[in-house]
Amino acid sequence: MTLHFQEENFQDAWQELDEPKLEGGWELFVETMGIKIYRLYREQSGLYEYKVFGSLKECSPELCADVYMDLEYRKQWDSYVKELCEKQCNETTLIYWEVKYPFPLSNRDVSFNPKSLP
Repeated sequence: MTLHFQEENFQDAWQELDEPKLEGGWELFVETMGIKIYRLYREQSGLYEYKVFGSLKECSPELCADVYMDLEYRKQWDSYVKELCEKQCNETTLIYWEVKYPFPLSNRDVSFNPKSLP
């Protein structure tokens, strides 16, 4: 099954930056340093869905991108990194990240094309 983030989903998420939609059971999970994280329990799956709002006022977008995309440095500060590397796929360089979660959660695999980022 392939899931895609459709344009309509993007527009809805964009609008929430100004006015978060938190009706329907969303609860404030944590608030720190100007960042608020809300969660919604999904009974069907037994999992939580999360929304994160806020800004890093002391961090420029360029600095934030540099810190997140410096793979060797990220391995030093991000305790959720189990594996993080570049991989080749059909002549395209992708980033592969195995996210380490504590029991009872399972690790997650994340891969993306860094050239598709703004």
